[in-house]
Amino acid sequence: IPATACGGSAMLSFSQLQTQIIAVEENQTTMEVPPEPLGIKAIRVNSYLEALGLLVTHRAGISPNALSPSLSSKNWV
Repeated sequence: IPATACGGSAMLSFSQLQTQIIAVEENQTTMEVPPEPLGIKAIRVNSYLEALGLLVTHRAGISPNALSPSLSSKNWV
């Protein structure tokens, strides 16, 4: 769903279920209602391509964190 379109009735209904909600930043709307003020736990992504990758990893049982390198744990010389 667009990251600024979380105030609609369908979105509010989905937020009450155990549904994974992905908020896409690149799609802006005139609604300007982000998920956080409504208490909706959404995963934010930058693009629909990134959202698709997140869905594929979820269905494959792969943690999305396994695909992102963690540079903070590396000691560079």
